[in-house]
Amino acid sequence: MGIFNRLFGKKERVSGKSPILPALTALLQTQSAREGQRLLKQHPELLSAEADALLGELIKESDRDQAESLTELREFLLRCREVGIDKASANQGGGLIPPELAAILCELSHPVRPDKMPARIRLFQRALTLVRREQAPMQWATLHLELGTSICNSKKIG
Repeated sequence: MGIFNRLFGKKERVSGKSPILPALTALLQTQSAREGQRLLKQHPELLSAEADALLGELIKESDRDQAESLTELREFLLRCREVGIDKASANQGGGLIPPELAAILCELSHPVRPDKMPARIRLFQRALTLVRREQAPMQWATLHLELGTSICNSKKIG
């Protein structure tokens, strides 16, 4: 399910207010960073002041969690206006992942034997050197959580 449905079970409250709304709805429903990047290129109106104002209205009408998600989107669109879609997407948490980080995340996705827990902890620590909190806060937080869990599990084993 796209983010729009999670954010707004109330589509009818905002429809008709702006010709930008259909493109914004489509952007919120994207399932991948590449799909969102493609949509932004097809709909440059999403980078307009009008789109920014519409997002501001939606943020005011939303609950806290919805407002946080919309604020992140609004900030991302601002970065797209400032530096371009490709560059902003490359720096986005859901955007392009550096090859070394991708390899580490792939390795970490596999189950681990208890005797391999120290190596797993080192992988999480290395991954955290490649992820900046400011650019990918959710990924950064998730890596910290998983690192902590791995450390706790290694102490239970050892």
